[in-house]
Amino acid sequence: MIRHVIFFLVVVTLWDQVFLKEREDPQLKQAKRMIKNVCKAKCSVKPEELANAAVCKFSKDQELAKYLCCVGGLLQCYKGDEFCPDQGLENIEKLPEAYRPSLKKAVQECRGGVKVGKPCNETSIPFFECVCNSMTAEKFCKIFPS
Repeated sequence: MIRHVIFFLVVVTLWDQVFLKEREDPQLKQAKRMIKNVCKAKCSVKPEELANAAVCKFSKDQELAKYLCCVGGLLQCYKGDEFCPDQGLENIEKLPEAYRPSLKKAVQECRGGVKVGKPCNETSIPFFECVCNSMTAEKFCKIFPS
């Protein structure tokens, strides 16, 4: 009987280490929840729009643009209503190490495709779409507050 219990514990431990290794960072999870709650309160974006955006399927919906403006504002990629990614690049350093290199690279790649100083409602969807495609949907969906 004791052998069965030990065997079971070993299997559970190995399963946890091998298959569940990439658990979401608790701080990142809390930050995503806070960002989502704040930004959803500022617009009426549909849940399916957010789910689609998390896997790089962005529509041209104005409520989604408002939501992304809010997210970008909280991440300080926008100064007032204007796209200004420099501060956002600095804030990437506050994210968990696993996401920093790919997100930093994506923001640097995408900043050239979106004109600095343009209004948020014109830049949020193209910017986030570019970041998502640059990072791959798999990594993006882990950090996107949807």
